[in-house]
Amino acid sequence: MPGLRAFAFTFAVVSFASTAVAEDAVKTDQPAAPANPPIQVSRGDSWAYDLRDDVTDEAKGSIVFEVTKITDAGIETQVTRQIFATHAKTTSSELFDARWRMKDNAKFLFSPHLDSTGAPDDLQVGKSWSFKYEAQRKGAAQTQEFSGVGKVAAWERVTLPNGAAYDAFKIDVAAAPRSAPAGRKVELHAMMWFAPAVNRVVKRVDESRVDGKLRDASEQTLRAYKPAAKI
Repeated sequence: MPGLRAFAFTFAVVSFASTAVAEDAVKTDQPAAPANPPIQVSRGDSWAYDLRDDVTDEAKGSIVFEVTKITDAGIETQVTRQIFATHAKTTSSELFDARWRMKDNAKFLFSPHLDSTGAPDDLQVGKSWSFKYEAQRKGAAQTQEFSGVGKVAAWERVTLPNGAAYDAFKIDVAAAPRSAPAGRKVELHAMMWFAPAVNRVVKRVDESRVDGKLRDASEQTLRAYKPAAKI
């Protein structure tokens, strides 16, 4: 079976009067959710994320996505990852569909795509769907089948550690392999906040569990968004 960590990273959780008043104020100030906003990216756009362990809150590394090409196949990117503990830095090419659902992360091929990395078709609050996909390690013939469900749970304002705040769709996705070794129960869960203002996720929380026990938990938050210079 493909490694859980590989899916966990390509593949998480508020008294009375005064709180209610504060929430009403936020709702009043926040614009209404757009109906299925377009995702518009250009060659040269980039997004830099900080990666933290969601259990220990330890800074683990950084990830930068830069669009290198846009084709009929989707969005081609150069992805640079840095791990703080080892100072290791890697660069790879990764392919997403037009809605940022991963198709190829240089190690695995996903068919038709990973719903846990991007926005669903017809993006709007209340949208729910089920999905299936296959994951195949490159160079290997065997594939692993997964199935899951997703829901656009809310339209809310999310404030990031760097102080930036975005109006975003909160998307909840859960998946599991259709078969697991020794009858073990494997669960993958991703919570994403997709912000139309940056055409991508600004925050995501990933968890993986085996037999109900938490195995991995991580959080990615947007540090910088740099759209390509317009000529």
